[in-house]
Amino acid sequence: MGRQTEEATPYRAQVHAVVEQAAAMRDQTGWTPRVFDLGGGFAHGRDPEGRRSEAHAPPIEDYAEALITALLAELEQHRFPPPVLEFEPGGS
Repeated sequence: MGRQTEEATPYRAQVHAVVEQAAAMRDQTGWTPRVFDLGGGFAHGRDPEGRRSEAHAPPIEDYAEALITALLAELEQHRFPPPVLEFEPGGS
């Protein structure tokens, strides 16, 4: 997901895809990841092309809530132990 995404909700789909892939790798190889890096690049008000302003970018807390809520649900569904969580907030 990149900074062009001005809504926090699509990050839930990203988390779902990441955990689904991790579960498939675990089921095929027996390897269980201990770290999940959920990326970053959240939208922010400083756009060099002037397409966006602070008013359009959700607060960083909205991104964090969407990511963590989705991650906890996905991890429980796929029976993963609690991981180390990493993400880079980008310009936010």
